[in-house]
Amino acid sequence: MGPHARIESAMVKNHARKNAAKARRARTGESLQKALKAVRRPIPAGSEPPSEYLYFPVALRPELDGTAPCQDCEGTGLHGGLSGKVVPMDLERSRPGLVLVACSACGGCGRADHSDCPPLHTGDDPHATAAYLARLRVEARDDSPAPTCAACHDREFLFELGIVDAELIEDTPEIANYKARAHAMGEEDDSGLPDGYSLHIPSGLQYLIIPCACAPESEAQVVPAAELMTAAN
Repeated sequence: MGPHARIESAMVKNHARKNAAKARRARTGESLQKALKAVRRPIPAGSEPPSEYLYFPVALRPELDGTAPCQDCEGTGLHGGLSGKVVPMDLERSRPGLVLVACSACGGCGRADHSDCPPLHTGDDPHATAAYLARLRVEARDDSPAPTCAACHDREFLFELGIVDAELIEDTPEIANYKARAHAMGEEDDSGLPDGYSLHIPSGLQYLIIPCACAPESEAQVVPAAELMTAAN
């Protein structure tokens, strides 16, 4: 990759991260600075490896209703299909977590045809999703109480944009100059990265299936790191 491509790549990833933060801010009401820091990132490769992870079973369960399944995920809604792609993430719990990545082809719905899809995709308007789930509850004549969690509507998971693959690389002179110009224009560096380094994100931002804060940790499985390494090999 040439110097101009690297600068353009850094700018695109910076804008993508800010767009992800704006989408999170619209949903949570938190400040933009806090939302930027909350854009999910993998656990840095150079950090002390955890001995255990938390894995929350995800109740995604796409309903195909007789339609053809998405060829990329085989109707599972997961990146990589049934095997899924598991990414270590800091979930601000007692241990780091293992989260799944949503299928980018179908947006997590599992369908190949989206002509009659409900608003349950990655990136869908959360208000439309809430209205749809409420309508389902009425149509089913469900007398159970209204959802107690306004964030996930008791599904216990959320689609959130995050960084799946990343590596820490030393700034080239071109990227250092780009950062210096951005700083001179008043842009703050809120990345939390060491001075002189940037994140290289080969696959860009992807939608993660994040356990909601309302999901009790007692429901999570504790996965030893050794077991995860064995599965990867």
